[in-house]
Amino acid sequence: MKNVVAFSGGRGSETFLKSWNFKKPFHLDLLINPYDDGLSTGRIRDYVPGFLGPSDFRKNLVHFLHSNGSLIDSFFASALEMRINSLHEAEEVLSKFPSNLIDNTVKFRTESMLTSLGAFAKYESTRIEKFDYTDCAIGNLVLAGLYLNQDWDFQKALSELLHIFNSKVGIETVSNQNNVSLVAITSNNEFLGREHLIVNGLYTGAITHLGFIPTSTLL
Repeated sequence: MKNVVAFSGGRGSETFLKSWNFKKPFHLDLLINPYDDGLSTGRIRDYVPGFLGPSDFRKNLVHFLHSNGSLIDSFFASALEMRINSLHEAEEVLSKFPSNLIDNTVKFRTESMLTSLGAFAKYESTRIEKFDYTDCAIGNLVLAGLYLNQDWDFQKALSELLHIFNSKVGIETVSNQNNVSLVAITSNNEFLGREHLIVNGLYTGAITHLGFIPTSTLL
């Protein structure tokens, strides 16, 4: 079987993954940009030092789970995407799995997610400033908890997440380097110092330079 590697964002792979998963004509690995830092993603990255942007990784896993056509996978895909405002809400979501469908797979996934959320809660308890959970995806918090439990290593955390959900598609970060930021300069000399400023399009010039600089220089 051939091995295929593709670069992907978070949204555009949905149709592609659904088609690939129907026959799996080749082994597929997706390479994802880990430097997303907008909205709740930016808050969680600022709160957990060294944590890379989880959202596009979560979205690709969700696309894969939905494409399986399984009620169990669809429930967990929806749970990973669910936006909550507290950890208690996340626990409530995971408690609502239909009792007639609960099996060892469901128990393993639920317990794994709760353990990861517990790791995040434990980390929060060591901080003076509490985390702002407003509109935060459960999947992002789960991956953050895995990151804390996997020696603060993003790729290890991601691999564990894929194991929990038995993903047949490989999802890799293009870089595990967590001390740099994606930046750009436009033709009008506008400096875009964070990834979300690059993708929001709220600038007047065309992007002429794109690259990485140490995050410490932006502080």
